[in-house]
Amino acid sequence: MMERKEETKIVKEALKKAGIPAKVSHHRGTARGWLEINVGDPAERKGVNPETRMYTQEEQALHDRAIMIAQQVTGRSGEYDGRISLLAQ
Repeated sequence: MMERKEETKIVKEALKKAGIPAKVSHHRGTARGWLEINVGDPAERKGVNPETRMYTQEEQALHDRAIMIAQQVTGRSGEYDGRISLLAQ
């Protein structure tokens, strides 16, 4: 497994290359092994349906793509998306 700092940098670069602006970091404490990706507020991208208050298909696809990219460049997989949390805030 790669170092946290190196992993953060690789994921951030891969997401940027894919056109997904995101903040990437690692959790602290007991969740230390989790990689955290924050893709920002979906309301700013019109990623929430105002009637149902659910993510649009495009927004959900963005989240899925960000997780997939992170898994590919880190080799993480399995339960809980390989311990990757995706935030949209």
